[in-house]
Amino acid sequence: MALVVEDGSVVAGANTYLNTGEGEVILEDRFGITGVTLTEAELKSAAQYLEGFCDQYQGVKVDPVNQSLCWPRSGVSIDCVPLSSSVIPQDLKTAQALAAYEANQGKDLQPNQSKQTVKRKSIAGQIDVEYSESGMSSGTSFTKVNQYLKPLFKTMNQQLKVFRV
Repeated sequence: MALVVEDGSVVAGANTYLNTGEGEVILEDRFGITGVTLTEAELKSAAQYLEGFCDQYQGVKVDPVNQSLCWPRSGVSIDCVPLSSSVIPQDLKTAQALAAYEANQGKDLQPNQSKQTVKRKSIAGQIDVEYSESGMSSGTSFTKVNQYLKPLFKTMNQQLKVFRV
């Protein structure tokens, strides 16, 4: 299926917030990354990565029955300024471009979380494999991508400081 870009008007069958050219312009203008050709598959994968945060985003979907993606949303404020419910935030588009770039560089945006993490392997006459105590991989986090999503979240993971008086 071709890219169907959500522009804030609840586009039927939308599967991305960017087209390939927009993603490449963001990478070049904001990060100086040149010579990258993003594919439709990378942009779709990046959009799905962003959709994984749907329950953490501020507000609610504008049209939950007909809306394919998490955005557009109503009830969102960025830096204490209400965002129009017909706007796709620039931070979301930047995050998608960065996630697509990660995919372009061979990173798996949604690795299988059920795989055990190998802590130690040794081969010295016998094979010995040790798995992490939790038995699960810790998942993948894309710090630069997630940094652009933070202003869109319900809470910004602020730390509380406790003082004794």
